Amino acid sequence: MCVMSYEFSSHTYALVHIHHHHHEHHHHQDEGVMNERMKFLEITLGYFMADLMIYMTDISKYSKMDIAHHVLSCVAYMIGLLTRFGTGSFVMICFQTNEISTPFYHVRYFLGLSPNYWKRTRWYALNEMMFSVLFFVFRIAYNAFVLWSVWKASVMDFSKHDTIVIGVLVVIGALYYMVQLIWFYRILQIVFWKLSAALSSSSNNNNNNKKQSHVNVGDKTHTD
Repeated sequence: MCVMSYEFSSHTYALVHIHHHHHEHHHHQDEGVMNERMKFLEITLGYFMADLMIYMTDISKYSKMDIAHHVLSCVAYMIGLLTRFGTGSFVMICFQTNEISTPFYHVRYFLGLSPNYWKRTRWYALNEMMFSVLFFVFRIAYNAFVLWSVWKASVMDFSKHDTIVIGVLVVIGALYYMVQLIWFYRILQIVFWKLSAALSSSSNNNNNNKKQSHVNVGDKTHTD
């Protein structure tokens, strides 16, 4: 679904502009595109609402960041559904690409539940690297571009957009982006900690090897 939503968001970018300029000539084609867009938004909103309800059953088990992320997402996707032919639905379909990093997060979680053997394998390290890189690309860099585009559209092309909707989306988007930045900062902390631990372990091993070689040399000299 993540890859499909990525392709779909790129595809609809051009079609939305067709919709603005040739609505009367392409109404039926645009209707089909909007129906597909709505399906993606409905599925995503349903997921976030179901997940949020699970959080609410025992709120003490979950972080405030997770809850804030889901609440903001529910509000934003609801706006997207309520603005079928407007800016809101297009903006929210763009955010579907955020979930490209999610499967790697799930793999990391399940590998963490398994015996410690998996955490010492290259596959675990590769999965963590892929998750970190994709998180940065699609949740930090890409989201910054989307939010900048929404803000620019609200300022430069005022007449084509619902000013209330786009204003709300800018505020929600900014708050959502802050959550992503905090998460990415925590990811960087984990990466830094693991790299430091690996470098420290490597340095200790080298020092131990040097000490051992000196001992061996000393023993040989004493024997001679």
